[in-house]
Amino acid sequence: MIRVFWPALCVLVFFAPLNIGAQQAAAAEWNHFETAFIYNAEGGGFVITVRGQQVFFTEETARNETIILQPSGLIQTGAGTSLAIRFAPSGAMVKLSENTSVIYNGIDGNGMFADLGLIYGRVRVLGEGAGVEGIHTIVIRCGGVVSRVAEGDIGIDYILEPGIMAAFPLFRLDAFGGGAEVFPHGIGGAQALSVEEGESILLDMSTAHLFVERGPLRTEIIGYWNFRSPAAFPPIMPDIEAAVVEAEPEVSLLPVFEIIVPEPPEPVVTRYRGRGLLWLGLGLMVASVAVQGLARHMPDVFPHDSADIVHNSAYGSFGLGALISITGILRTPPSRVR
Repeated sequence: MIRVFWPALCVLVFFAPLNIGAQQAAAAEWNHFETAFIYNAEGGGFVITVRGQQVFFTEETARNETIILQPSGLIQTGAGTSLAIRFAPSGAMVKLSENTSVIYNGIDGNGMFADLGLIYGRVRVLGEGAGVEGIHTIVIRCGGVVSRVAEGDIGIDYILEPGIMAAFPLFRLDAFGGGAEVFPHGIGGAQALSVEEGESILLDMSTAHLFVERGPLRTEIIGYWNFRSPAAFPPIMPDIEAAVVEAEPEVSLLPVFEIIVPEPPEPVVTRYRGRGLLWLGLGLMVASVAVQGLARHMPDVFPHDSADIVHNSAYGSFGLGALISITGILRTPPSRVR
């Protein structure tokens, strides 16, 4: 459940959309050409936040009503909930898995692409290519990585992967069909990377080097999406012969700096103190959101009509939790186990 609220912190640290005003103007100009809306939802409700206002939608609402997305809107799914964003008239779609947060930045009228920011979680992109009316490309931004999908079936993960101790989520792209271009930014000397059908690529930008790992599609991610995808998302049918071959992943380190001065090792006490602050802050954020949900949906629980006061007061504890979490991240040295 903690991962559901990780985006509230990551949106401040990893993602800063540029030219929002220009994007909104372009989106308004292109509104009659391309519209983004919630296509369907499964498993439960979800939250959309626009200009600080949170609105909770149920699965039934998504099925019975048309929910149009506005630029700079934040879409969040909880545990067991998934939904699809569809673009009309192009027909392209983006599937959001559970515990995923995405910012819709609108349509770029000049480049004719849909711009989304993946704050945390997993998405699957179905691009329709440049031969249709409307957008030609879907751009997914997460951390310091930009992915461009023109035509194909692409899965993108930006999560804390099990078995890997990292301060930040890791980027992984799986090309189920077609291909994609990946542009690591924020580190000098990084090069554009292309990913072809049947390939998987992992990027770790938390060190002084850009860590790149290539390999074949993972069996577990194919099963993951096949189990969770609705009829609108076709099942992933990889080449059987290619799936049987156990190919060794190609690992490369793209150096960024010619001279790297290693930092002195952190004391063990500082490492665990930083982690403790991180968990304490996340716990405070989770508790604050839970209290807000209780005050909004069950106001009778609080005496003397104090639900609004409790709801507003929870913003203070949420902000305190975010500050404590940031302190914990800064005091926790990055380490990994592979």
